[in-house]
Amino acid sequence: MTLMKSPRRILTLILLLVAGGRAGALDAFNCLNDLLPITEKANYKAKRKGVEAPFAISSHYIVFPETDHGRLLGFYVYSDGEKAWYYDSANNTALSELKAQEPSPVVYELVAQPNGLETITLWMNEHSVRRPSSTPTEEPTHPILKLSTRKEKSQDALWEPIYRELDLRKEWIKNHNLNEDSFKVLSRVMDTSCSRL
Repeated sequence: MTLMKSPRRILTLILLLVAGGRAGALDAFNCLNDLLPITEKANYKAKRKGVEAPFAISSHYIVFPETDHGRLLGFYVYSDGEKAWYYDSANNTALSELKAQEPSPVVYELVAQPNGLETITLWMNEHSVRRPSSTPTEEPTHPILKLSTRKEKSQDALWEPIYRELDLRKEWIKNHNLNEDSFKVLSRVMDTSCSRL
């Protein structure tokens, strides 16, 4: 019971408990980031609820488009800095309401600065999102739109897609054979970034 008698030890215990809770988020990000390339086929076979398959924007961000019957509602964005954001609007317009003014297809360039100065860019047309910023199929035909949040998500709701995706990827691995090289990579990932999940 000497633990309770020392304010320094109490503070240390509190810091350990708080840091332990946040480590799960970092582990989830790192684990999924490492699993994405070796479980790419799970993108096409998996059944997700409310989100599409995630994609990485550099090694620092993973994005999940939130959808409802094919209609884009928002984006969940996760960083390797144990942070998560949700964006559901661009220039004060709900993403689900973005419509073209012209008859030709419109490609939107959506930008956000979740961590301050570093900018992430997503491309979207009226009918699909949904690709990393480095691979637009057409030039933007609409001004750059700044992503923002109209409806906040609770912390549990904010982190739910990444944890569900981890479960989905792990289940996919159990039911599919990997080639030898992929299996070696998987073994390393499971022993390192996924070991605490």
